[in-house]
Amino acid sequence: MATRRPRFAVPVAPFAAALLAQQEVGPRAQVIADQIAQLLPGIAVVVYVIEDQQKPSLDAEKRLRAEIAVGDVTEFDSGALGAVASSKTFMQFEGSDLQREEYGSS
Repeated sequence: MATRRPRFAVPVAPFAAALLAQQEVGPRAQVIADQIAQLLPGIAVVVYVIEDQQKPSLDAEKRLRAEIAVGDVTEFDSGALGAVASSKTFMQFEGSDLQREEYGSS
């Protein structure tokens, strides 16, 4: 029986140290975006952050990695991300059922 090996290895210790070095959610989200971009070169990465629990919105302006543009703030209850936010459960969407406008811009 062949041994399965991952296609890439995640350097967990440096990644965890980089996350722990940041005290705020925004900079931690940027660390996550940077890590994903290193693991999967050539893709665009957006990490959405809910910073104000009293007035939730999905802010991605400073958590981008690649040559893409995202609106400053995406409405919290719209599109695919809104469905996830309202259900508060794991959801899986077929790529063919999604339009970029539903999750990538305001």
